Amino acid sequence: MRKLGAILATVFILSLTLQAINIRAQPRYWIGLNFRLTFNSDGTVTVDQKLHPFTVDGKSLLNDPEVARDMNQSIARMISYSLLMFSDNPKLLKYQVLKSLEKRYGETVLCDVTGT
Repeated sequence: MRKLGAILATVFILSLTLQAINIRAQPRYWIGLNFRLTFNSDGTVTVDQKLHPFTVDGKSLLNDPEVARDMNQSIARMISYSLLMFSDNPKLLKYQVLKSLEKRYGETVLCDVTGT
């Protein structure tokens, strides 16, 4: 009986020292990413990114608040995708963000969720 109490006390003390690790799974959706490029006469390029989140089955997630929050938190990554069209080192480019992420209904974004 005394050994059982010692074992339980040891297990209890060890359980207090364990720390929880916050793990976040990769989102289970795709983002259709299309670009509209406008080459200006002054040598600059205006890049309009068109994004649309989809489930793996092709269902739109445009109005899903959690997906919208995830996309807003990854704006820097989305900008780097545009910059990589012009250089393999985006740090060398001079750029300016003209608009933030906004929903535009009625636009078309193509995404091949089946990989065909």
